[in-house]
Amino acid sequence: MREYEQELPISDTENTMDCSSTTSLTMVSNKTDFAVQKLHKQKKHIGLDLEVRIENSVLKNQNALLQSEIELLQCTLKEQEGCAKTSENETVVKYINMYLDVNAVKDDITKLKFYTGLTVPKFMCLWGYLGPSVNKLVYWNKDCGVPDRSHKKRPGPKQKMTPMNELFMTLIRIRQGLLLEDLSYRFGVSKTTVSRVVLTWIQFLYIRLSAFRTKMFPDRSKIRKHLPKSFKKYKNIRCIIDCTEVFVQQPRNLVNKETAIRPIKDIQLTID
Repeated sequence: MREYEQELPISDTENTMDCSSTTSLTMVSNKTDFAVQKLHKQKKHIGLDLEVRIENSVLKNQNALLQSEIELLQCTLKEQEGCAKTSENETVVKYINMYLDVNAVKDDITKLKFYTGLTVPKFMCLWGYLGPSVNKLVYWNKDCGVPDRSHKKRPGPKQKMTPMNELFMTLIRIRQGLLLEDLSYRFGVSKTTVSRVVLTWIQFLYIRLSAFRTKMFPDRSKIRKHLPKSFKKYKNIRCIIDCTEVFVQQPRNLVNKETAIRPIKDIQLTID
């Protein structure tokens, strides 16, 4: 009995130790499971963060590529616009070089002086003096000798000849005496247009410049007073224009032909 009684406490102690060990193992197991779950969560979070970083990197690379493509397309577009403008300018230059145009010579002193006898400042002064009336000209009908009033707006070749170009052509006609057909080739318009434009501008210039006639010629009394002896018998003389033969084209209208020119030595000359 004593031996039994002595052994009993030992058995209780062992049971107590077994329970403590089981509890400790359970706690360790729980901690281990928690640690494993936490590790899995961390791995999962790290994985998601890594995926997000990789996706952001891919998006940045794609954005950079798209930006490069946009810049390339913009450069290509600018080059194409530049080529289009160059082509348009070349077309304009070719047109100006093909036909005579005041814009091609108004800044060239030599050419403008050759064609019109006027310097650039004098030509622009004349143009400024003529004023806005140049846009309201009523063009003459050469067949019936009266102005053509069938047009409410400015008649004539609007697209090909500006008023300044028409003045330029008229001055060339006066200065160089070029034929109507020649001028039609030079300015790229019909012969009829050249005739109507020149006739209209001659009349217009006569009206606008009439105010200078009193300044161009002195009074008849002063002219008679200072006439040379060889001209004293010519009482009605006003001026002498170099006494040079001026060749002109014969008008088709017989009335105009009779009043404008006289045959002298079988040559058609103008009579002042």
